[in-house]
Amino acid sequence: SSIKSGAKSPMGAVSCSDCRRCQNAYITIRQQDHWPVDIATSHSDVPEQAYYTSIILQQHEYWFSDAGVCWSLAPQRFQPPQSHRNKPGTKVFQVGLTSRSGEMLQKCLSPFFEPKSYDHMLKNCNSFTDCALAFLLSKRLPLKYSRAQENLSLMSCGWQVGKVNE
Repeated sequence: SSIKSGAKSPMGAVSCSDCRRCQNAYITIRQQDHWPVDIATSHSDVPEQAYYTSIILQQHEYWFSDAGVCWSLAPQRFQPPQSHRNKPGTKVFQVGLTSRSGEMLQKCLSPFFEPKSYDHMLKNCNSFTDCALAFLLSKRLPLKYSRAQENLSLMSCGWQVGKVNE
């Protein structure tokens, strides 16, 4: 479900559910040579507390999978995009404005997110979203969205999360 009108998003931006106004924002901002950058988040099935994230830019969703950098047309603004369909707790919210295009995003990040390079703990959709936000906005993905993978990675290396070994 989308964030309700006037609700604060997890990154502090205020979003709305007035579809006409949001759709017109694409046109208005486009004329100013800047595009809104939205992020979509949802909970993954395994492990619990893990998130799945993607970027929405210029009415296209961009995400990373075992097929590499993928994209599809996004639905109406703030509605769950294709890669988040049927995933619980999906939210879409604006995180900023960019002058960079989706084509630039794909061209820059695709060499680093090649097909068959997906790794559930080390190089996943959250890694891609983090890099995409850095490229588009000079912002990082909040740790909330990648903490579960970091904890799993540490545990696989023999570390006990939340405890200090003496």
